[in-house]
Amino acid sequence: MIVVTLMGGLGNQLFQYACAHAVASHHRTCLRMDLSFLEDIELRKNHASRDYALGAFLLPQAFATPSDMALFRKTSGIRRFFQKPYIIRESDRGFDPNLQKNTYKNTLLVGYWQSDKYFSDMEHDIRKLFTLNLPLSNDAKANAATILDCTAVSIHVRRVDYVTNPQITNHLGPLSPEYYERACDRIRKSVSNPIFFIFSDDPQWCMANIRPAANTRYLSPSLQSYEDLILMSLCKHHIIANSSYSWWGAWLNPHTSKIVIAPTPWYADGTQEGRFQIPVRWQRLQR
Repeated sequence: MIVVTLMGGLGNQLFQYACAHAVASHHRTCLRMDLSFLEDIELRKNHASRDYALGAFLLPQAFATPSDMALFRKTSGIRRFFQKPYIIRESDRGFDPNLQKNTYKNTLLVGYWQSDKYFSDMEHDIRKLFTLNLPLSNDAKANAATILDCTAVSIHVRRVDYVTNPQITNHLGPLSPEYYERACDRIRKSVSNPIFFIFSDDPQWCMANIRPAANTRYLSPSLQSYEDLILMSLCKHHIIANSSYSWWGAWLNPHTSKIVIAPTPWYADGTQEGRFQIPVRWQRLQR
């Protein structure tokens, strides 16, 4: 049994599940999700409050029970020898190429695991697991039809917690309007008649500060987070923020001809730059 502790929002939870699914498949064992961090106020007191976000997808809704989690408490003697319960916590160095080799069939994974290298040989399976299991709302369907009818380019602008939470502001920080302007210019040089669709938690700020062209759509933030994610993935090209959410919006687009522009450095404070992995085929642009 592989158990993965879920932390953070939708994008982070997708990374955690994808990595754990690859490890469980390697060991030919079951995968269960640990929700303790999301549900325990004390555990997440220094983190933004987040709920379980994977219920809208086809992946098995299998959760760790208290008896499952008890396996990873300190044990001794014969039980520990035969069951080999093991806890692996992600290091600050980022991608660990030996993760599968260093796990047992009974392993608890604790971390963010933000690299597609963990599941690169299971891309088809991951895309299937991350297919929606719920119908889109009427508004989302209307937006999807518009996106599919043109050369759509998603732009993700994340601001609210990036500008209101001092810890997040210092560590990640919002991207500048200039980053988005330069990214749009780069898209225009390679793409004919692009139409930009702006996804943001602060659309008013975007309307005042990000105006790439007349052919721009500012989407309403009233949709469910999984709906916005799917709408992003329907776009042909992507300008992402320093956010795992728009990373997945771009990754879930299956077209190999897509252009994806991501900021560099990822972190405003320049730390842990190797921890978050950008696929090599994506383009980097100074933030």
